[in-house]
Amino acid sequence: MDRRPSPSDRWGSVSRVPPVRSPVLARGHLLAATFTAVAVGMISSPSAAQVAGLPTFGISAPQITPGVDERQIGVDVTTAYDSNVARSSAALAAARGVKQQDFYVLPSANALFSEVFGRETVFLDAAFGYKAYARNSFLDRDNIKLGAGAVGQFSLCQGTFAGAYDRSQADLSTLPISVGGTRPVLAAKDTQTNAVVDFTAICGRSIGFAPTANVSEVWVTNSSPSFQAIDAHIFSGSGGITYRNPVLGSATIDGQYSKVDYPNRFVPFGSMTTGFGFQTMGGGVTLARTVGSRLSGSLSVNYTRLEPNTAFTQGFSGITYDANIAYALNPRLTLTLVAGRGVTPSNEIEATFLITEIYGMEAAYALGDRLSISAGYSRTHENYEGILFPVAFILTEQTINGFYTNANFRLNRHISLRPAISYSQRTANFTPYNYNDVTVSMTAHTTF
Repeated sequence: MDRRPSPSDRWGSVSRVPPVRSPVLARGHLLAATFTAVAVGMISSPSAAQVAGLPTFGISAPQITPGVDERQIGVDVTTAYDSNVARSSAALAAARGVKQQDFYVLPSANALFSEVFGRETVFLDAAFGYKAYARNSFLDRDNIKLGAGAVGQFSLCQGTFAGAYDRSQADLSTLPISVGGTRPVLAAKDTQTNAVVDFTAICGRSIGFAPTANVSEVWVTNSSPSFQAIDAHIFSGSGGITYRNPVLGSATIDGQYSKVDYPNRFVPFGSMTTGFGFQTMGGGVTLARTVGSRLSGSLSVNYTRLEPNTAFTQGFSGITYDANIAYALNPRLTLTLVAGRGVTPSNEIEATFLITEIYGMEAAYALGDRLSISAGYSRTHENYEGILFPVAFILTEQTINGFYTNANFRLNRHISLRPAISYSQRTANFTPYNYNDVTVSMTAHTTF
């Protein structure tokens, strides 16, 4: 039996979740990650990427399990039908030169290595693939996902250093029509690269008070000149103190700071220009507890104050939060609920930031040792804030509803099949952004 999911699963392959947006990991798959972590009781002191008061974008550092030796090499082949590759209306898809309905294949080679050296653990997780479309060949692109890190124990302190890199065709639902001009730009071909480095430390015994600290940096870049204005650089950090108790759970009080810069986005100011971006400051409390073997959950509530770099746009101050709870009705069935509200960077050049709210639920059922199925729903609402130069075709508000179901059928020790179906619907203030999409996929997974 495979001890852990393949690298493509952990990074969010098409066979596992629909395109779900998150208030904490913008444009990512936090919903699925939260479902997985809560279901198996992996609740601990949050890193910067998991705190509702800190904005992140595009990518997060990999999770590392200390003290585990593991070596795994595998191959995944995903084939899928996508009813709306463009993630837009038919008119906008045609203007961008994208055929809405398409089939694609995504073969990938995966490797996972985890090695223990005394009290230290090093970790490497890699997936190299290539996504090829039948009708939209100009969107064909390599898919590279790398993650590495190390965990070390020094006296009463544990430090974790991790990094990640990914490269692929940008999700067309995140590419804006407007990129700062008075006429819309209708490009679609764009390779997006994301990178993150993250360091987390906690000092103390397993019971009692323990100071914690985290720093993280994220870089998001786009290859197309049409979209380089949405490149972003995010620095974030937090520090606080945690109380841990095996029976009562954990409670953390911390302060948070982040700075978001858009290096290729500028605002004219007389004979000079000033850079777009913002910084946030705040603090809050995070509670986490596992009750028996059936119930687990966590809640993070923060006060966040956002200040834009320019004095011409409004900021934000208010409550942000992140909550999840999982309940195992029996050894086979687990229900999970998540909710969140947070500040995220904006992919629209005219907007400085987003206020994002997400709600989701999932049911996971194991029919036996070989077959498991899951189904879920999520609703995401986003408001684009800090708009300096409003134009008719920019995105200012949108709601995305998503449904999905998937299964994992283990044929034998090394081979499994993973069918999946997802449906997503977007409703926006600018109707060309509206769409409905159905994706049906099958992934064959092999380990050696």
